[in-house]
Amino acid sequence: ENYIKGKDFNKPEILEKIYSEKSKVIFDIKPSTISFPSEISGSTEIAKVLSKDFNKRYEKIRTYYLENDSEEIASFSFLKQRWLVVMIERETREVKIGTGFYDWYFEFPQSGNCKIEKHKITIGVMQSLSGENLPVFEDLQNSIPYPWVDRQCLVNTLEKHDILGEVIDYLT
Repeated sequence: ENYIKGKDFNKPEILEKIYSEKSKVIFDIKPSTISFPSEISGSTEIAKVLSKDFNKRYEKIRTYYLENDSEEIASFSFLKQRWLVVMIERETREVKIGTGFYDWYFEFPQSGNCKIEKHKITIGVMQSLSGENLPVFEDLQNSIPYPWVDRQCLVNTLEKHDILGEVIDYLT
């Protein structure tokens, strides 16, 4: 949850603490409606891009983890952790609703503090809705438990809005 706190609430100091100094974040971005560098290295740069820069571009960000929807492999690696994000682009006032998954790889340095060593962020869908769809945004943020949500509960909430078919299809 520290990742979400650092990213969603513009707290780069949290991200700097949870990523190792040699961490890498790698992106696999399918839609053209959002962009990031292909790779970010080092805890300071990761915190800048994923918190400071992200919060300059977007507001009212809420990222949700889908409960019990990841695969634990080996020791301290979690693959295919699904997520959903709901936010507003500051410049265009468009509502952005996206989904994908995280692959997390952790390390345990001698200090004993678990750190993220590698983080792959896959963005499968990022729908852009005009500002007139603000009621959809508000309903989602008011209806979905934060930050953990059951996938079926999430799909049921999304299905109330026909306009979100692309996101629903990706999640089901």
